Amino acid sequence: MYDIDNLRFVFFTHQHNIHLVELALKYFFEFNTFENIKISVISNTYSDYSTLPFQDKVEYLSGNVEFCSKGTHFSETLKRTLPHVKEDYIFTFCDDYFFIANTKFDDLSK
Repeated sequence: MYDIDNLRFVFFTHQHNIHLVELALKYFFEFNTFENIKISVISNTYSDYSTLPFQDKVEYLSGNVEFCSKGTHFSETLKRTLPHVKEDYIFTFCDDYFFIANTKFDDLSK
């Protein structure tokens, strides 16, 4: 078994791309089957928490930042949410990054 207690996978999205992060999470879970994997989804805000996917497996963090079509919400959202992530190692993915094979935890451990 791998020691992944100090590792968190973070997916960054925004309020208009929840459907995309849902798809990314679907493939993440397909190729990463460990029970104790820590996952967060960070967004500028969420319009409806009750519809967020995989709530039993994912921590949702909101920066409470207004969306900007020019992308300026990105850095402010990260500044407000990343302090809530306590693990020392973070892998950050955009909501359009998809897993297509099993994660090589042996390589990560090295």
